[in-house]
Amino acid sequence: MKGFIVANRINDIYFMDVDDEFAIHVNKQAKEQGLINEISDDEANILEANVVMQLFSPIFMSQWFMIDQRKNPCKSITCENGFVFVFQHVEDLLIVSINGDGSETEEYLTRKTNMFVRMVEFLFGPVTDEIGYSKFSKKANRWNLLKGIMKTWNQLSLEEHAFLVEAIERVHINMIVNERCVDVLDHAVNKLQNAGEKNTYHGLLFVNSKLLTLYSGRNVPELRPSDTLAIILLIKHLFPTNEKLEDLFSFSYRKSEQGSSSTKMEYQPSSPVSDRYDSAQDDIEDDDEKYASALESPNPEKGSDSDNPFPEMSISLTDEKRSTPIESKTPTRTPTPEVLHKTSSLPLFGRRRSRTFEGEKVPGVNVAKQIVGSGRARSRSWVEPTYDDSRATPPEVGTKNVTPPVPEEVESIPFYMSHIVFLQNELCSHCPHQLHCIQVFPGITLVLVSEMPRASLANTLCQVLYLLKQVVLGKTGHGHWAQGQNMYDTVNTLISKLSAPLKRAKGNVPAIFNDVLKKWDDPSFKSHLLNFLEQPRDKEIPPSIERSLTYLLKKMKDLFLFLYLLPRPLTPQLERMVTQIRERAGQKLKDFKDYLCVKAQRNITMTSYIEQFPGLVHFIYIDRRTNQVTAPSFNITSGETTLETGETTMKEMDATRLLKDKVWKMMEFMQLKLKNGTTCVAAREGDYYFSYFLWFGDSLGNIITPQQPLQVSIPLSSPGVLTSNFYSTLLRRCFPNMVPGSIACFELMMMHVGLVSLSYITENRTRLTALLRSSSGESVSPMTLAL
Repeated sequence: MKGFIVANRINDIYFMDVDDEFAIHVNKQAKEQGLINEISDDEANILEANVVMQLFSPIFMSQWFMIDQRKNPCKSITCENGFVFVFQHVEDLLIVSINGDGSETEEYLTRKTNMFVRMVEFLFGPVTDEIGYSKFSKKANRWNLLKGIMKTWNQLSLEEHAFLVEAIERVHINMIVNERCVDVLDHAVNKLQNAGEKNTYHGLLFVNSKLLTLYSGRNVPELRPSDTLAIILLIKHLFPTNEKLEDLFSFSYRKSEQGSSSTKMEYQPSSPVSDRYDSAQDDIEDDDEKYASALESPNPEKGSDSDNPFPEMSISLTDEKRSTPIESKTPTRTPTPEVLHKTSSLPLFGRRRSRTFEGEKVPGVNVAKQIVGSGRARSRSWVEPTYDDSRATPPEVGTKNVTPPVPEEVESIPFYMSHIVFLQNELCSHCPHQLHCIQVFPGITLVLVSEMPRASLANTLCQVLYLLKQVVLGKTGHGHWAQGQNMYDTVNTLISKLSAPLKRAKGNVPAIFNDVLKKWDDPSFKSHLLNFLEQPRDKEIPPSIERSLTYLLKKMKDLFLFLYLLPRPLTPQLERMVTQIRERAGQKLKDFKDYLCVKAQRNITMTSYIEQFPGLVHFIYIDRRTNQVTAPSFNITSGETTLETGETTMKEMDATRLLKDKVWKMMEFMQLKLKNGTTCVAAREGDYYFSYFLWFGDSLGNIITPQQPLQVSIPLSSPGVLTSNFYSTLLRRCFPNMVPGSIACFELMMMHVGLVSLSYITENRTRLTALLRSSSGESVSPMTLAL
């Protein structure tokens, strides 16, 4: 029973995502209070926004009172019936995350709320109220996009190490594949620059949720790990794939039927399906194998119900041919490069100059219009970017967890999507970029990152918005004439910088900026504003000044919208370039696609470490300099074994799944301890011994003792880099006099059998850390060996 609600100060519902149990429960309460009449069983799981507004108004209003008057709002509420409410407010929006069945803890709800705020800023920048009202897209489409991304994050946080610890997990490949990938990205970046996207800075290749290769140009802002993780969430939502490892081995071999004397072996997929790739991809791999899942086969009569989150703004390149049933082919031997089970010393990131994966910065997201989509409905065994049940909502009024009716004319499956996103760097907290997302193969996605036109103005706009918000909230410039005058002069200077470029802009931008200048240069407004800034901080803002500042904030946000969130058309030249990029990438990587899909699910195996570390069951190592995680993969089967005993039916879960659940549970426990100031933990859980260590070191690996002990009296955010800057804050508190970038922290969590001793665990920590650092090509100092 889960609910997620976002409301503004007047209780308008800006976003709502609830499951069926929550909707039925709320409708029952509303019926008992006389807010609604009798509802049928078919409508019991449809929750109207006005019902939510009336039922939750007391909670919303009391929370706003605590925010405005007491400056001490509630962070969470636990009810007698087990319901847990977690609150967070962002500007004029109140976010409420609710759980009523005990499946989500208060800590998880807080993390979910922070994740929602992070993705809203990633997609809309500082204009967070876009989720409730937009000039460029329908509310239902925006809600579906956010619901889908949050569902993707929930799934990945339960399955992938990268989203458990919020660090990037890379695919370990050898030199042959690495050179191919670098060549693909180099060609793609140059092609896009020639097509008019001059500010294309980065190219990335992803295999499922793991980073394969990163290529960046010279003298460009680096891509931050937090933005890279946000990009992974977006592409996993746009191009979902549920392909399992057994799908790659689901072939049935038999003798050829074309002649009795023939001894040639042929193979067929375990279940007949339509062609796996579209017509554009067929040109790439005429001699490639076709396969389908051994557990599932698509319905040949069901069309692909692609439901783009922004249909009026999305770019999609699709094929127009009908798919045909595949025929059995003679198997061809696919080159299988050597699998590296340990951290490779080979270069991961191809670029025109060498660099590490530090301080990466990533741009924001936007979507453009569709250009091709005349294909008829057809069956596919891969990449249907459709919204599942949880993403479907009736427009504007409510939410119901059913798939909307699909029209007879269904769009074909897109392989290219373009999104505008807002990335973080040292100059701007919301720097607008455009992502060009190209699906090369199922699970293999190429992403090109381009800076938006006039992106240099974004930092100035963000500074003006920030200062105006601070004045409205009463947090700056109060108590002294000089402070108020200085704040006014700062905003005035920033607006003056915007004057020349915005007056030369096209469209509605010059008119909106003239409205800003007219209000800001009003002598009466200036006089009243300066008088207010001279007052003490506890002085309430006059209504006239508040209205004027709110008007200025609205106009500045409109400028941001028309400059960066306005849909960008896809030019014919860019369309051709995108097609060429995909075709060439497919030709270069088709021999390795199965190898990469296997590596994405079996990246590192624990068998590589068993002989050197007897008793070690699992480990997770995180290097917070580059925010990369190294951890063995779990070999989990896709299904559950069913045991029937008389009339009773039981499901026996895979043993590895049980181990994985223990690791996830204990890692969350360790993170909670770290949040409370504990950097070394050892605990027994059943038959296993879990340990966690966090330490600090320099670039040579020398262990450094903190200058100051961590003060637990000052609360810390949840550990991670996606939703917070926990580790930067931790370093600043422990090393207040350090040079930025000179010290980093490292984490190691190990799972041993319960028979080992604590001294043995400590010895394993020393040797395992040294092994992981040396295998990655880093020098290991004597102090590291003596860890």
